[in-house]
Amino acid sequence: MAHQKLEQGGELELTPAHWNQLIAAIVERKIDSGELLSGSGVRLIPQPDGPLQLLLTLGFPDDLESVPWLMRGRFVNLEIIGTITINTGSVIDAKLDLYQWGSIYKGENLTGEVAQGIIKDLLQEMLPVTGEVQHLEYDGTKLKFALSR
Repeated sequence: MAHQKLEQGGELELTPAHWNQLIAAIVERKIDSGELLSGSGVRLIPQPDGPLQLLLTLGFPDDLESVPWLMRGRFVNLEIIGTITINTGSVIDAKLDLYQWGSIYKGENLTGEVAQGIIKDLLQEMLPVTGEVQHLEYDGTKLKFALSR
């Protein structure tokens, strides 16, 4: 039920543990339907000093035309530790304690326009997979998230 609300553009506010359960169910459904490869997964881990750690591994079949050509037949790996705030579809704040997209780039302690630019680029790359993120905010206890559909 929560995944349907999310997919229809509704906003959800859940603990990271509940997000992990919801995301695992969505990923499993996408693996079963052939949209993702087995081994795909997403995990949110709260950090003691406030930010969240995101670990993401998504594998895309060779013939999946809804993702960019360079992602087809590959696993995309992303790790971020930090805080990101998105409101009405715009990244309004970002502080990345750690950022790694595959083995392409590794950065630490990125703030301001640099961090916001990285998040905007990541969201653009993931748009065919996730849809447009309308709202994202973490208060240290619950993560509020909404997609536009």
